[in-house]
Amino acid sequence: MAGILLVHGAWHGPWCWDRLAERLAGHGHQVQAVQLRGHDRPPGRIWHRVHHYVQDVAAAAARFV
Repeated sequence: MAGILLVHGAWHGPWCWDRLAERLAGHGHQVQAVQLRGHDRPPGRIWHRVHHYVQDVAAAAARFV
């Protein structure tokens, strides 16, 4: 089956994909949800830029086996 890397949006975290990831895994897919830097803290100003998030996604994809 396919490997699926889930990336959350603003003011979310990998938890927003829990139910979908569980369903996809139940169908035999390998699923991983990315934690973007700075999104694991209480709401407020996030000082990271898009290129930081690209690095986070690239690192998660590189670890995806």
